[in-house]
Amino acid sequence: MRFKKTEYQTWLRTIAEVIAIIGGTAAIIKLFIADKDMSDQIKELKVLAKQSIEQTIEFRKQNEILKTQNDLAFEQIKIQEKRWEKDILPFFTLTATPFELGASSFSTKLINTGRMAKIVDVVCYNDNTYKFNIPRTLVGTNSGIELTIQQNEISKVKMHFSLYFEDLDGNKYHQSFVTNEVNGESVLTTSRPEKIK
Repeated sequence: MRFKKTEYQTWLRTIAEVIAIIGGTAAIIKLFIADKDMSDQIKELKVLAKQSIEQTIEFRKQNEILKTQNDLAFEQIKIQEKRWEKDILPFFTLTATPFELGASSFSTKLINTGRMAKIVDVVCYNDNTYKFNIPRTLVGTNSGIELTIQQNEISKVKMHFSLYFEDLDGNKYHQSFVTNEVNGESVLTTSRPEKIK
């Protein structure tokens, strides 16, 4: 039996169509499988993105908590430093012996009623009318040193001087002492120690 050319072509076309349908179906199935894999990967990425966002939110919360704790710790340190500075603050007073303004020299005792101090300098603000003899030494709590003052000119002028000293931590301070004559008597005014920055 012989095939006619048209039958042969029809069979070939049919076989080609069947092969094309099978190939197309296989390609579609392969695309669906690839699409399903891609879809699964997209779902996994969405889950990972959601977890990442949740972790980021949690990290931000923890960061805020740590920042607050850090700020509180810093404030506590500052409070402790201020307490410590007050605890080690020296404070000097002069003995109650009245100054004899007009005498050529006199001495008094400089008493530290605060904590240990190292005397650094004495500065007079009366154009060198007074000369101070003060040892540069450590002065302990409730102890004193002799302060000898010589007057270059015998006159009744106001005496004004500052004492410069350091505390145990090396913080520098100055404290002013001013005398004025009131009704023939010398009146002493003492300032609080001021920290030098």
